[in-house]
Amino acid sequence: MRRSGTVPRLGENQRSALLSLFAFGLLFVWFPTVQAATGATAILAKCALEQPANEAIQSCTKNLASPNSAALERLDSLLIRGKAHYSLQQFSLASTDFKDALAIKYSSNIAFFLAASEYNLGNNSEAIKLLSKIVGSGEATVEVFALRGMAFQNAGNFDASIADFDKQLALDPKSLIALNNRAAARAKKGDYAGAIKDIDSILAINPKMTAALLNRCQFFAREGKFDKGRSSCEEAEKLDPNNYFLLLNIGAAYYLAHQYERAIPYYNRSLGLMPGYAPALYSRGVAEAKIGKEQESQADISAAVRAMPNIGAIMNSAGMK
Repeated sequence: MRRSGTVPRLGENQRSALLSLFAFGLLFVWFPTVQAATGATAILAKCALEQPANEAIQSCTKNLASPNSAALERLDSLLIRGKAHYSLQQFSLASTDFKDALAIKYSSNIAFFLAASEYNLGNNSEAIKLLSKIVGSGEATVEVFALRGMAFQNAGNFDASIADFDKQLALDPKSLIALNNRAAARAKKGDYAGAIKDIDSILAINPKMTAALLNRCQFFAREGKFDKGRSSCEEAEKLDPNNYFLLLNIGAAYYLAHQYERAIPYYNRSLGLMPGYAPALYSRGVAEAKIGKEQESQADISAAVRAMPNIGAIMNSAGMK
């Protein structure tokens, strides 16, 4: 187990979970396998990341309830249970576990996991604080700069966000993900020319990167030039037609282009693939309000807020209002 080491380094496929889409972005972070402490009990042996998330949560909870659990066993159990909660998008529960783990022993990798949970809860300032401590310790990796860059972006500090993605690119010059994230920050700053330049650089290397295609589509929509970007949305949909997150963001592009009736079917498809998905419920609700479906709008927005209380702030900051 990495208890005192640096933040885990991700491979390129794992880094693809750290994409920033222009409309908004929940962040799904890869977690390294956490091995049980030497001499762990039989209960702890079942509290493992290889188990289905719900089973891991049950086993870890049982271990944490045992009065005979040693501190290192508790640390293992908290880390594994936190990761399991995170994988189920139970970010508040994950945050609590990672905070308790940090109380046992501080390490930059646990702080990183906690920062990812806080980011997904919309607590950007807390995420930035945790990540800045890692940077100050000299243990920052590309993932730290990627996550802090997105937290700065959501907090509206676009210059700091761009600076972090520049740092990420300095460490990993070939990262298309860093270019994509910097493009999103530039667009939110209003620098659409710079944003589209970054995206076109990505697509020249990888014309099938769906996040870049979506961002290109949304940048033009935000500029009022959706006809120039529509083909990028269509290409992204062809590449991955059953991706609930992608469909949500195609809907967002139509919403940004004020084509609300065309946005709603994409939100419906997203929800068909991921029932109860708060961002899609909220997005459909605001689109329904635009076309006078007040009753449906209120029902969707209320359901979204019940599922994720901070969803309104997240989506409003992305222009979904």
